[in-house]
Amino acid sequence: MGGRAGVFRSGIPRNLRASAVGGAELFGDAHFTIPELPTGEVLTLHLRSTWGLGHYIGLTGIEVLDNHGELVVLDDVARQLVANPSSVNVLPQFQSMHDPRTVAKLVDGVNRTTDDLHMWLAPFTPGAEHTVTMRFNRKTTVSCIRLWNYNKSRIHSSRGAKYVDITLDGRPIFKGEIQQVCRPLCFFQRPQRRALRVC
Repeated sequence: MGGRAGVFRSGIPRNLRASAVGGAELFGDAHFTIPELPTGEVLTLHLRSTWGLGHYIGLTGIEVLDNHGELVVLDDVARQLVANPSSVNVLPQFQSMHDPRTVAKLVDGVNRTTDDLHMWLAPFTPGAEHTVTMRFNRKTTVSCIRLWNYNKSRIHSSRGAKYVDITLDGRPIFKGEIQQVCRPLCFFQRPQRRALRVC
């Protein structure tokens, strides 16, 4: 990974591919640079595609670390963490079941797991908007974001998010592909240089 600001897979379609050279990423015609230690209050994940199973999209966990390396904890998860669609419970066949795979599971702290009772799952429609929004307790400087992808089983890991854009207070801080299964995407502060990096 060396001195790169981000590391991305090479199999991304041309209009989504990132070129990580000197910290600058190129997405289609728009020039994008991963910012150094961004500060804000509202973090939004825009989930653009899955790893294959096209009817559902899911994640196992989200961990955000501040500039002191401390885990950001939400005071009121029900109010500060929302998803659109909220979960599979919006589907008629799940409404009477009260499926437990809700967005609150993304911050329950259980990330290295194949137990889908600790995961979020929602219907996926290609081309539609799929978001997870976290409102911090206060303005926060972000040094690391770990996204744990959906990991119920080898087959069901195809429900995991693939292409993701992340914004902080509406400003882009990441655009690219996250790995399939339960390996985190992490931005962090390097000792030599204050920068966000994807690992």
